[in-house]
Parts: sequence; C-alpha cells; structure tokens
Amino acid sequence: MTEPNPILIRPERTADYRTVEELTRETFWNVNVPVRKDGVPDKSDPRGGAEMNNYGWLDSYLLKKAGAERDYKVEWGWHRYLVRGKMFAAVCTPDPKYQPHQGREMVILKCEPLLAELLRAEYPDIVPGFYCDKANWNSVYLNGAVPDQVLKELCDRSYELVFSKLTKKVQREIKEHYGVL
Repeated sequence: MTEPNPILIRPERTADYRTVEELTRETFWNVNVPVRKDGVPDKSDPRGGAEMNNYGWLDSYLLKKAGAERDYKVEWGWHRYLVRGKMFAAVCTPDPKYQPHQGREMVILKCEPLLAELLRAEYPDIVPGFYCDKANWNSVYLNGAVPDQVLKELCDRSYELVFSKLTKKVQREIKEHYGVL
C-alpha cells in the first residue's frame, strides 16, 4: 500500500508551505496552541497560547482502529478521525466566544442518547457535543478528569457505532484488510 501525497496548506500570511502532519505536530496533543482558520497558530490567544492535554495517548489510540484515518478540516480547525469517510471522533478547541467551553480543547465522540445523558450527569468534563447533534454526540474536555479507561471505552463505542452503519461489504473489506475477526 503506497502512502498518499501529503496535503499542503499555505497559510495566508506566510510564504511557506506545511503539511497537515507538520501543523499537527505544532498545534496538537500535549500542548495546544490555538489555530486560526487559515491554519496558523494564534499566539495572541487570551489563554496564553497553551493548555495541557491529559490524554497524550488519544491520537494513537484512535488511529489504531481498523480503517481509521485522520484529517484536518482547516475551515473548522478540527482534527477529524474517520472510517471510510464517516467521522467517529474529532478534536477541536472552540473559540472562547463559545460559552461554556471557554476555549478548552475537547474530543467529540458519538454515543447512544441515553448513555450520553448518564455520562454527562456523572462527569462534569463530559458535555453535549460541540457543534454536533447534542443527543448523539458528547464532548470530553481534554484537560479534565475523566478516567482514561472511561475515555477509551467512549472512543471504542463511538467507533463501533459509526462502523456498524457502514455497509456489510465495506465492513467485511475493512476487517479482511486489517485482519480483524
């Protein structure tokens, strides 16, 4: 399997070109530097330009799912995790104008409506999905105190919910390609 050509992004105010992976390393995981819509880190952010992420394992965990791919939606400033073009997770940092999030980095995960409500009641760092259907998506603050095992189970559940909606043929192709029984 050959590697696809990297997508190049040209920020409006600079002459250099950077790949999505380079932008990811600069703006993602462990330290979150807010990114403007044109993909350039925004160091003038009122949060001081950095916020710790308690779940440094999350990116690799999501990418280990069979058929999982990550892309960066520049218009939204979201790192999306997809299986055959269907999003099962996204990491973003809402602008501070979106209350009550106050510019906190979050992962957005699909969830069954009843379970979503129960989780929100139990964990203050799990809130209705940002910019998604509030009944079927939850946002988990990445600087919060949700236990690692709970977040891993939520990631697994989100992936399975999306995977189960793929056609049986596509599911079989993915399982065969990745050796999943």
